[in-house]
This record gives sequence, structure tokens and C-alpha cells, in this order.
Amino acid sequence: MAAKASWNLERRYGHYRTAKLGACVDADGAPIPWYTYPALEYLRQLDFSGCDVFEFGSGNSTLYWGARCRRLFSVEDDPAWHKAVAPKIAANTIYMFEPDADRYVTAIARSGARFDGIAIDGSVRKRCAEIAVNFLKPGGLVILDNSDWFPNTAALLRQAGLIQVDMHGFGPINAYTWTTSLFLQRGFGMKPIEGRQPSFSRCAVRVVKD
Repeated sequence: MAAKASWNLERRYGHYRTAKLGACVDADGAPIPWYTYPALEYLRQLDFSGCDVFEFGSGNSTLYWGARCRRLFSVEDDPAWHKAVAPKIAANTIYMFEPDADRYVTAIARSGARFDGIAIDGSVRKRCAEIAVNFLKPGGLVILDNSDWFPNTAALLRQAGLIQVDMHGFGPINAYTWTTSLFLQRGFGMKPIEGRQPSFSRCAVRVVKD
């Protein structure tokens, strides 16, 4: 059983591939965000095709969201990272480079839009969270990665009336566990892709009962 569990994590979730490459990809080599696998499983079942998403911090997450949502705004403050990601972005993505911290944080305000999903996985996360809640559409969600490292940022989002759901576990590249937290508005009701929720996870036993 232990060998099978290890196989599922390393091969079916793709942890072996992602650790070997040092890049956030799934078992098939497709780009994924650097979130925990439980968070990725939850997001995978939801239909973002008609949604607008904003992300603070870019990477393979930019390619992932660009393939899944209607319109993506992404802001990056690291010049080397921006240079690496820029040639790969999808046509529906507006990709901003803002090395100044104030302009980085306020990039969401300059987008002129409100968002169904906002991902906070880059610099100055508490400041990003403070402004993000003002640009979230009714029924939307905020994703805060490494939330166990940023308890004050998580508290700020809870105080804004969002419901916190913590997704602890392993994820791409790392040999340790961490937490990606989802902060849901009370009217959150995003439709599942498969018409049912929960959908089966990657290594699930596919049994249907009542």
C-alpha cells in the first residue's frame, strides 16, 4: 500500500516529473500553479471558462489560468521571471511588469475590471490582499498560497467576510507540505465542469452511491 501511495503521488500527480524539472507541471507536463495538490484538485473541477481572473505573481500559473479562464490579468515584479514567462502567454492574457511595489499592488485597480478569481502568490501579499477584496465580483474567490506563512494576510481576508478553506498537502517541486487557502464569498457557487461536485480526483476509486 505504501508503494502504491508513493506511485500515485510521484507518477500520477507528477511529483517526480515536477521535482526533476524544477518546474510546476502535472504528470503530462502541462503547466500548473505552485499550489498544493488538494487546492489544484478543487480548482480543477470548476468551470472558469466564463470567468475573469487576476493574479499577483506569475509563472506556470499564468499559462494554467490563461488556458482555463475567459480573461486573465497578471502582474509580475521580477524582471527575469517576466522575461521568461512573457513569450508563452495566451492571447487572452494581459501581462504587466511592475517592479515598483506600489504600482505592483495597484495594478489590479488599473485593470479597470472586477474579477471572479484573484490569486495572491507573489510579493507583498498582505498589501495585495487589502486591495484585492475591493475588486472581487459577487460570488468570487481569492486564492492565497503559502497561507500558513502569512497568517495575518489570511486573517485580513477573513475579516473582509470571506470564508476560509485551507488546503494542506504536498504540491509541485517541494518535498514538504504547505497550505493554499481559498477565500470564498458567501454567495460562491461556481459551476462544476462535469455537472457534479465533487468530481473524482486523480487517484480516486470511481464508485457512485447515494
